[in-house]
Amino acid sequence: MGLTALQLIAVAKRLPDEMDIRSVGLQLGLDIHDIDAVLKNERNVMEAAYKVLTMWRHSENSAQQAKAKLRSALEECGLQAVANDILRSPTRTPIENQSTTVTHF
Repeated sequence: MGLTALQLIAVAKRLPDEMDIRSVGLQLGLDIHDIDAVLKNERNVMEAAYKVLTMWRHSENSAQQAKAKLRSALEECGLQAVANDILRSPTRTPIENQSTTVTHF
């Protein structure tokens, strides 16, 4: 399964400054000029991070490999905890683990 918008938002929230955004963007293969243009036009750091991540995601050909590539980029930038917390691949969501019984009245 590929990356969801919610996962990209969660990653963006954990990139605290422009240096981290630049580093991750460069590791993902984005051009520094494109990254800097986003940072210049966006005052909110989280929004800038999200825009950089979505710009990268739209340039990716393989949804399956995108998650692995983002994980690798985060790890290369010293953001292992972000990669682990957000990009882990649970086999089931907590909601799916709950048994559901439907009662008809």
